[in-house]
Amino acid sequence: AITKGFIRDNYDGGPLTLEQLSALLWAAQGVKSIGEHRTLRTAPSGGARHPLELYAFVNRVAGLAPGLYHYLALEDRLEGLGCRANQADQLSYALAGQEFAGNAPVCLVWTAVPYRSEWRYDGKGLKDLLLDAGHSCQNVYLASEEMKLGCCALAAYDQEAMDELLGLPSAPGDSRDAEFAVYACCVGRPR
Repeated sequence: AITKGFIRDNYDGGPLTLEQLSALLWAAQGVKSIGEHRTLRTAPSGGARHPLELYAFVNRVAGLAPGLYHYLALEDRLEGLGCRANQADQLSYALAGQEFAGNAPVCLVWTAVPYRSEWRYDGKGLKDLLLDAGHSCQNVYLASEEMKLGCCALAAYDQEAMDELLGLPSAPGDSRDAEFAVYACCVGRPR
């Protein structure tokens, strides 16, 4: 019943705490140990390749300015990427017009860097990275439940608009550093 009563405008309007955001990010992509050629994280990844990056559109987190942040998993910290003009409106637009998501206290967006998996698994790496996104988002659901928060995973988004909002190239490509959005999840305190 994590999303019960959460869809649409059912946030209580209050901010998340910095501790809650930190716990969500850790649950999604936290690094538990670093080995010679791999990291072990809170969410599994095929071959320990970890082709995902995690971004947070912050609208309301106590002690944190609104804006776009990139979670640096190896350092367990946020990198500020600035505030987007009309961020909530732009995010709602990129999320296929879902205003509740754009106005959520936090909207997490996973991006993929396919080369991290493909160099090892060829074309099979794409399937694995999508599974990895599901595992990571499931951890956000579990952490949200523990903290009595509501979350809603979102696969409906405009690829070009989301990638542009994140400051990424306009479309998935085949270069080694290609990066593009693959999943989103809004989190807030349900009424």
